[in-house]
Amino acid sequence: MKSIIYKGRDITDDAIDPPPATIGLDAREAPLVELVRTAVSAGDRLIWGPDGAPYELDDAAELLAADALDHARRGDGAGAWERVHAIWLLTRSMKSDARAVLRMERAANAVARKLPAPVPPWAAELSAIEPRRDAAAAIQQQTLSRIRTMPPLPGPFIVFRPISNFIEASNVRRSRADAESLANARRCHMQTNLVADPDGAYVASRMEAELEATAKMLALKSEHARLGKWPGGFDSASRCAESRWLYETKPDGSSMTLRLSWDLAAEPGAKNAPALQFAY
Repeated sequence: MKSIIYKGRDITDDAIDPPPATIGLDAREAPLVELVRTAVSAGDRLIWGPDGAPYELDDAAELLAADALDHARRGDGAGAWERVHAIWLLTRSMKSDARAVLRMERAANAVARKLPAPVPPWAAELSAIEPRRDAAAAIQQQTLSRIRTMPPLPGPFIVFRPISNFIEASNVRRSRADAESLANARRCHMQTNLVADPDGAYVASRMEAELEATAKMLALKSEHARLGKWPGGFDSASRCAESRWLYETKPDGSSMTLRLSWDLAAEPGAKNAPALQFAY
């Protein structure tokens, strides 16, 4: 599924391939429509029961992302935006699972970048995502979960409890230090020297550039829709440390290119990742 959502290294504009028949979007359209209706109508009032959100919600978000791309491919921009809105609302309801939040935020942002104007007002909330903060929360959440689920030492092994407690206290301190290091790292820079979750740190750092890329592209698309051509001027500033956005357009505004001045690689082992350079 991620290969559908994140396909963008070679496709630098809004071209969208048809979804593979194996994911069965047509057969799932009715339940996806109902999920979108429920999520959007509930808005911020979407609350899960004492057991939390169902584990399948992450998969549902990926299906919604693929469905949004398919609607955009068929010219239904409003329907595509509605599905991304549903992903965003579902994400905001899952703050108890920081890892799932990161995955769903990334999917919503990757799809939003490829959608047409007009851009709905709620989309501005995507640029307020703080992936390093969410990754830091995931590090500490993982440590806390391990401590809570650790079985008690049986019988005579109880004498080793002080040693066990010392080890776990060290793990807690290390996780806290890792989380603080990630939260305080320079924006978009890969803080991969973490012990607890280097992969999560890498994704979070790159996501900061991906979020900014989407915000820049949506602003440019809105101007293109207003002017009928790509604008001559552009805010090249970047929140990424030591970076800026390089924007070039033809004099008549018929085409443009956009890329980050610093080339950020995707996380190690990733087959697909959201693009950071574009040509329209």
